[in-house]
Amino acid sequence: MRVLKSTEIYEDLRLEILAGRLEPGERMRLRDIAANYDSSDIPAREALWMLQRDGLVEMVPYRGARVTALSTREIQEAFFVRGKLEAIATGLAIAKMTQLDLERIEAALQRLDDVESDPLLYAELDRQFHRELIRPCDNLVLLETIEKLWQAQSAFQVLFRLDHQRVEVSRIEHRAIVREVNAGRVAVASELVFNHRISAANALANSVENEESTSST
Repeated sequence: MRVLKSTEIYEDLRLEILAGRLEPGERMRLRDIAANYDSSDIPAREALWMLQRDGLVEMVPYRGARVTALSTREIQEAFFVRGKLEAIATGLAIAKMTQLDLERIEAALQRLDDVESDPLLYAELDRQFHRELIRPCDNLVLLETIEKLWQAQSAFQVLFRLDHQRVEVSRIEHRAIVREVNAGRVAVASELVFNHRISAANALANSVENEESTSST
């Protein structure tokens, strides 16, 4: 029962953070969380640990937890690493892709195209699209590393909420990647994947800077 309660609290707080209802730097007091969800401290603490695992919450010594405030340096460095790893995985995957794999990628892309006015849903489906793109790669260490980075950097999913224009740019970039994948052009597809991540990094960094500037005025 405790596990179910901690998961309920985690999922609810995760949505609150990604939706912007809990702001970067905002304190998250254990006792307040427990009281709000009519629980003991233990499931509330476990929920905070899960949020920390996702990079959505920072645990500050002697001060408790607070919503993660993204830095432009962290964003640029993280997307650079992710871009390089995903480019490698894409290249390896293309050589292994079957017609069924290509159909799964196209289906994931179509689900993205069908999303309207829901940036958080788009962010979730975007991750699913990229997962389908690299799924045929047979390097398990590489795939597991990428998956762990995605989870640890879940805070980056606010991009589509902060920058609504990014959705359309993302769709264009996805289509370009898929065209090269379908054509079997490994080098070009891999380069587009890397550039796609750098483009996202720039958009998120700019959005974070703009939000900080607005909140300070």
